[in-house]
Amino acid sequence: MGIASKNIQRGCFQIHDQMATHNLTLICGNAHPALGERLARELDVPISRVEITTFADGETKLHVSDDVRGKIVLVVQPTCAPVNDRLMVLALLADAARAAGAAHITGVVPY
Repeated sequence: MGIASKNIQRGCFQIHDQMATHNLTLICGNAHPALGERLARELDVPISRVEITTFADGETKLHVSDDVRGKIVLVVQPTCAPVNDRLMVLALLADAARAAGAAHITGVVPY
């Protein structure tokens, strides 16, 4: 086994260990809130509160209200129409989670 595959395997075990201690949280975008709620129920993890607003000129503003510092964050945002807007919200959510101190961010992007 090469060094890269050992590091990937070690990283997966670290994520699994942190999930076992409930260090996992979900952030759901505005594309499909019901999907996020169902994932949260299945994984038995909380959904972090996020305020997503759109200005009159179409610009998107969001704010992660809950503390995600040091947590593993799953950002759930499908790419249904309008795709460009959904992808922008996904990028903004990931950026907001990183700015809030998330330890690891994973995008869950169903097509």
